[in-house]
Amino acid sequence: MDDHIVDVGDQDPHDLTQIASLLVRLRAPGEPRDDERGTGVPAPGLPGDIHVRGWPGPVVTEPASHNRAQLNVCVRGAFTMTLRDRLLGLEPGDAVLVPSLEYHHYGRFADAGGGVLWGAIYFDGFSEDLPPRLNGSVSRLSSEAWTRLGRFLSAIVGTSSDGSRRVCEAAHWLALLLLELDHHIVPDDNRRSSELPRVSPTVHDAIRYIHTNLHRPMTLSQVAVAVHISESHLRRVAKEALGIGLGEFIRRSRISRATAMLQSSADRVSEIGKACGFSSPSAFSRAFRDAIDLSPAAHRRQQRLHGD
Repeated sequence: MDDHIVDVGDQDPHDLTQIASLLVRLRAPGEPRDDERGTGVPAPGLPGDIHVRGWPGPVVTEPASHNRAQLNVCVRGAFTMTLRDRLLGLEPGDAVLVPSLEYHHYGRFADAGGGVLWGAIYFDGFSEDLPPRLNGSVSRLSSEAWTRLGRFLSAIVGTSSDGSRRVCEAAHWLALLLLELDHHIVPDDNRRSSELPRVSPTVHDAIRYIHTNLHRPMTLSQVAVAVHISESHLRRVAKEALGIGLGEFIRRSRISRATAMLQSSADRVSEIGKACGFSSPSAFSRAFRDAIDLSPAAHRRQQRLHGD
């Protein structure tokens, strides 16, 4: 192991306390909504736009994809998240960059006794400028990365009072943080979470199968046959890992893919519904409205109006 990498338990308690305090100050008023821009503290003047949110606790969200990248950092506790067709477990000291328009969903949250706390940094308008190796990768925060994260958050909190100087400081420390994370990417095979139950390989196989076949009708029995397991056992292990039933996961995954296609393609609504596995335009419209509170066409118009 790189000597520069430290366990969170070995990190300076003062640094961790400061980071936790800053993230709590930056907490959002409710559950995260991935169809909104960041609602934390904006940093005007940074390239594009950057927002930060702190989440002191578990969250429940629809799977989503949106026109911005986001960097998730786990500070206390642990959680799972699905990133396209991969199920990741993040524990304290882990960070993952979710690329723009990439499907993701938060699953289980584990509290090891000190509560759950994580933060998200959202990048609006300049995702292509982020280090390409970080896209979809999990990095382990070094002691230097923790320091840079703390200084970035301190500058963000101070932007409203100190003006452009703080904005420049924030941009400086964020750039250094991203470079440090780029040097400490951890391959999936080397990652083991001590706070989250080990996820069955069958669940990973099921997620990959689902995302490969979202364009067609799909039953849980078909998924179970594809991954060589009984349907009842698949239901149980999938819910343990994802935090929701597998049927609901499939439904949300279809809606998420449709949302991304409505934003990124010029295909007709009926074609998008078919590509996402819905049996008819009316079935697509009904399911989309139930999830988003808008018809697919209305959602597309809204996103274009907001520049997303």
